[in-house]
Amino acid sequence: MKRYLYLPKQYDLIVGEPFELFFRGLVNSVSIDTYDFELSYTDGKNRGKGFHHKYYFVPNETDLGMHTLNIRLRGNEGDILDEGSCTINVVKPPVSPKSERVVLLMGASDTAPGIWTSEFGRRLTMTGGEPEGLGLNNISFIGSREKNGIRYEGYGGWTFRSYLTDNKRNDFMNIYGDFSDKDSTVDQHSSYKDENGQLWKLETITPTKMKIICHSALGVLPSTEGGRLVHESGGQNLGDIVYTSAERADANPYWSDEKKANDFRAYVKKFGKDKIDEIIVTLTWNSFYWKNEVFEATVREFIASVHADFPDCHISFVGGLFPSRDGFAQNYGISWPWFPRLEVLRSFDAIREKIVAEDPEHLSFVSIAAQYDVDHNGIYADFPANNRNPESVHLGSNGLHISTAGQHQIGDAIYRHFATRFQE
Repeated sequence: MKRYLYLPKQYDLIVGEPFELFFRGLVNSVSIDTYDFELSYTDGKNRGKGFHHKYYFVPNETDLGMHTLNIRLRGNEGDILDEGSCTINVVKPPVSPKSERVVLLMGASDTAPGIWTSEFGRRLTMTGGEPEGLGLNNISFIGSREKNGIRYEGYGGWTFRSYLTDNKRNDFMNIYGDFSDKDSTVDQHSSYKDENGQLWKLETITPTKMKIICHSALGVLPSTEGGRLVHESGGQNLGDIVYTSAERADANPYWSDEKKANDFRAYVKKFGKDKIDEIIVTLTWNSFYWKNEVFEATVREFIASVHADFPDCHISFVGGLFPSRDGFAQNYGISWPWFPRLEVLRSFDAIREKIVAEDPEHLSFVSIAAQYDVDHNGIYADFPANNRNPESVHLGSNGLHISTAGQHQIGDAIYRHFATRFQE
């Protein structure tokens, strides 16, 4: 039987916490309109609701424990195309640990804005808000960056390799100026050429600062005192970029020039700590040109670098986000076909699940593809229906990055997983 369904081993749920599983993220299909998802539990219990596009479930106390969810995929004529199962693990809300737990949140451009990190931290350690925060004690967040009181590490364009070298690279630059004519929802990942013919991709866009990545050569901008970049491809706002100054972008915060390696013990001392108990990592998309064996080896190298200093640290790997098909078209034209990239996402998730299974005491995996609603929580914009009809249609405008609502969904999924780590 051809494989259609892609189910992880487990999803984590919390009593009283809504759980949504979006079917679009479970199959390699541009549309799920021709499929029917038939759900059941092995124990025969009727839990939750199966809509045409998602599974919705709010567990209660009687649902505590592990249950096997079965999903059968039917085609448009009712024929069975595939079937599979996964574990639904229902736990109580997390509680304050008896002693301090030091937490490091880290990633790339999905983490750089600090949105999911601050929402995740708020729900754990603060009170009020919606959903209401738990106000837990003895949880400390460390990191060089901070948003809403929650510290973290997150940098656009980074990979596992970026966090394993000094990463003082001339092809990652910050430029400064008036960039109010650019829009991150439609111009991100567009390409611009400098006066030497090097191509630079716009990675992070704000009105006064942009991070750009060289993808045609390894060099520096013609001048760090100012200059001009001319549009080459992608995006919608195509005017020249005039910058007033530039600098090399951030380097690896864990790196020790003396040791020529990561030094997590020296890193935590910057924050007045002597340990890291939990690391949550969101790194996938920037490695998409890597072969599977390179990705696996680099993930293992990262684990080894952490455990060399803190062997009891638990590392949670967050899987790849489900990509937007129309967003891919807007960002990359025909140069990045959607299906091949989606297949790489599946393989990278499978690699991390395999690694985690070797040491579940110190490693875990959070599958995110179907816990994120790409159809509604991606980044969207209005476009003309066609070149003869100005009537607007609402389409995905960014293939890999997500809205604030999507960021909150990621924070919620990580929060549900984290609850399994902080039980009585």
